Amino acid sequence: MFLVPFLILVMALTDIVGCHFAGLHFTGFARPFLIGLVSAPIAIFYSFLRPSKIIVEAILYVQAWILFSLLGSIQTYLVCTVGWPTIDKTLITLDRLAGFNWTVFFDFVRSHSILYNFLALFYGTLLVQIVINILIFSFYGDQIRNKRMLLSAILSIFISSFIVMAYPSLGPFYAFGYYSKDVPGSEYVYTFLALRDSVAPHTFSLDHMEGLYSFPSYHIVLAIIFTYYNRGLRSFYPFAVVNCIMAISTIPIGGHYLMDILSGALVACMAIPLANKLA
Repeated sequence: MFLVPFLILVMALTDIVGCHFAGLHFTGFARPFLIGLVSAPIAIFYSFLRPSKIIVEAILYVQAWILFSLLGSIQTYLVCTVGWPTIDKTLITLDRLAGFNWTVFFDFVRSHSILYNFLALFYGTLLVQIVINILIFSFYGDQIRNKRMLLSAILSIFISSFIVMAYPSLGPFYAFGYYSKDVPGSEYVYTFLALRDSVAPHTFSLDHMEGLYSFPSYHIVLAIIFTYYNRGLRSFYPFAVVNCIMAISTIPIGGHYLMDILSGALVACMAIPLANKLA
């Protein structure tokens, strides 16, 4: 019952302490604070004056996901300051042993604008999927799915952070020299390098946070989590299709190795049963 708030509290405390020592500063708290300020009275209204479990649960889980997303994003920036040797060469070798050539795949997708834009559209569906999942589970009165989905995501970010600390990767955009302002999605490389190599302090805005984890792919983690928790519902197949396409999109759009995809799947397969057991 109290595991999710406890883990969020742990994340908040580690973020505060870690950012203090790492010299990281963040701005842009006004927007999420405003969302919380506006949604709280609505939740209170539908809790006591016109009771509606569906609306209250949806609001509470949206608030929880916003808080987790903010704290989780800060955690990823903090982890990237560790600066241990990267494993990109190893990941490239493993990709090639699996018969996958990232540059060939990326160049093919990039040269076909319709395909590229199609994949980019699906790559950007995470936020929409979170909201739709919350609404579906709240509508069905299935609080346990909402709880387990959120707990799986929280456990996954902790697992992913430990992996990134031990085995950091800058991703194929960096390894193959594809990062520049002309390559959408590759801007995170500059942020990652700044966190690893530059002298603190650093200031970042929560309004413009970037996904820094390459190995494992957190997009894949969430894709599997979202699809899994829709099993047994009519929404399962739409989510399965959307997330299969999104999984493909992570390679050229998100700048991921094939090994990033496999490791992300492994993290999800670790977090989901653990969340199901704990929730």
